[in-house]
Amino acid sequence: ASLGGRAALSAGAESEGLSALDLKTLCSSQNVEPSLLVVDIEGSEAMVLDTPPQLPDMIRDVVLELHPGLYAKPETEEAIIAAYGAEGFEVMEYRNAVVHLHRE
Repeated sequence: ASLGGRAALSAGAESEGLSALDLKTLCSSQNVEPSLLVVDIEGSEAMVLDTPPQLPDMIRDVVLELHPGLYAKPETEEAIIAAYGAEGFEVMEYRNAVVHLHRE
């Protein structure tokens, strides 16, 4: 089910019996080291503006589907990409509202 921009969880928060873990904690607990993160959360990707993604160093690539028609402000799309840029990611390709970001 899509949250459609209505998600309001932060790292470690609990709501309706669900708990949220940050990606670093999840990967550590499962003993995995992914290098690619796919973000397709139907408009909720703007949550990074309130809580920066703080992705573990092992993540080198992010494929991010944006939903500009769901954002309250036109500049939200650029702000989302900038939030990943603050963590060292650069836009490699942007096509049809899908962005490939990469960092060394």
